Amino acid sequence: PRDVRIAEVYDYLEQAFRPVAHHKLLDFNIDVDPRLPKQMYTDSNRLNQILKNLLSNAFKFTEQGNVVMKISLVEFEKPVNDIMGSGQYVSFCVVDTGIGIPKDKQKLIFEAFQQADGTTSRKYGGTGLGLTISREIARLLGGTIEVESAPNRGSKFTLYLPLAFSGAESTVKRTGVEGLQELPPLPANANFSGRKILVVDDDMRNVYAISSVLEASQMTVLFAENGLLAIDILEKNENIDLVLMDTMMPEMDGLSATREIRKN
Repeated sequence: PRDVRIAEVYDYLEQAFRPVAHHKLLDFNIDVDPRLPKQMYTDSNRLNQILKNLLSNAFKFTEQGNVVMKISLVEFEKPVNDIMGSGQYVSFCVVDTGIGIPKDKQKLIFEAFQQADGTTSRKYGGTGLGLTISREIARLLGGTIEVESAPNRGSKFTLYLPLAFSGAESTVKRTGVEGLQELPPLPANANFSGRKILVVDDDMRNVYAISSVLEASQMTVLFAENGLLAIDILEKNENIDLVLMDTMMPEMDGLSATREIRKN
């Protein structure tokens, strides 16, 4: 935990999601409560991880309209639950105009690899551990995530975190990197100039991140948002050197696409 300026959070979200909103032709606004102090005390990396997941889902399941993030100061006079006591909290509320979630399915989406509707993945891509991990991290930081939604009326996910995290740092689980094999360095004369890479992923943040790394090594990057488009691009470009394929995507997932590519 450290002092985190709310302006830092705002800037991070703007830079990460403004291009996504532009790509999907959606309005995107971040509203900050003027009563909010300039900073809070929490784990900034974990906070960003949760917010990135909530906003990523909002954009994925919204095809028209808007996505809004509201950052507010709230005060609870009595303990809220076994994790959250009374006191001041910061609420990060993500509101979208997307497909929504039925009331009886809202607990299910916080379970690993579950969606409210099994047919959703065919149109919007798969789901994974994002909400499961996000809720657990919120609990470790002294807060929670709540959801309000209805089919075809959008969703509202609210993250509550204490203004000042007071738990012992040792209680926060950390993902260890011990035991990872160190990769040998690239040869000094390694040259990737002119190589053509196809990145297949329905999450534009991944596409931007991976493309920037590859282009820094003078590679040319093409991208497709699903397996069907990937196959079409491969048929039109015979000089592609490598395909980086996501697994869960809409229309045609990565496993199905790879099987089709191997037939050719």
